[in-house]
Amino acid sequence: MSDLSNLIGALFSDALTATSSPITSASGAVLSSALSAVMERRKEAAREILLDEIRRGGASPTTDDIDESVSILYRYWRAAQEGAGRLNLRLLASVYAGQVRDKTIVADDFLYYADLLASLRRDEIILLGTLLRCSTNADGTPGVGHDPMTQTRAEMVPAVFEAHEDYNAALGALQRTGLISAHAIGGAVGSGSSLVYQVTSLLRKLNRLAAIEGVVRRDSADVDPRPTR
Repeated sequence: MSDLSNLIGALFSDALTATSSPITSASGAVLSSALSAVMERRKEAAREILLDEIRRGGASPTTDDIDESVSILYRYWRAAQEGAGRLNLRLLASVYAGQVRDKTIVADDFLYYADLLASLRRDEIILLGTLLRCSTNADGTPGVGHDPMTQTRAEMVPAVFEAHEDYNAALGALQRTGLISAHAIGGAVGSGSSLVYQVTSLLRKLNRLAAIEGVVRRDSADVDPRPTR
């Protein structure tokens, strides 16, 4: 971390020198110190989020879980250092807490989820949770067809996405994760059919470990602790 701090300090010091800034002489040390403080705040926030999700999961890892947990925690800390959003970190922490709760701690599984989730935008995470809920019937069976899409779109636009084009683009982009997939209904694409998006078994498996909409609510409460009316 000290090497990165020194690099950032030197970089901005050169920039200040190029603009003949009067604070150039102290800028390198100040910026290095500021970067270290930022990274320390990220680490502390990540720690608090992780411990909170473990407590909510109602179970703690044991000494038998150390080997698998080391790789998991290293990947989690890396996401925090790379600037992953608080919601992303909470989702990752909830996945680990779910593994601990279900006694299914497998580093390879967590690392796979981490690569899918760490770079998601907040609106994409909200969309995944909403589409999953709208695609699940009251008895827990999957809902298919146009109805889940219609309900999801009504909730997402304009509350989360300003325009339908943004909503559709997010759905298309989320296919990269394998958490949703596109299907043509009414025939082959281009012959009068319509395209609908459906959640995959991977998303349902993820949600069993970390209930996505619950994670979103906890993160929103963490950001804005005021009670809702």
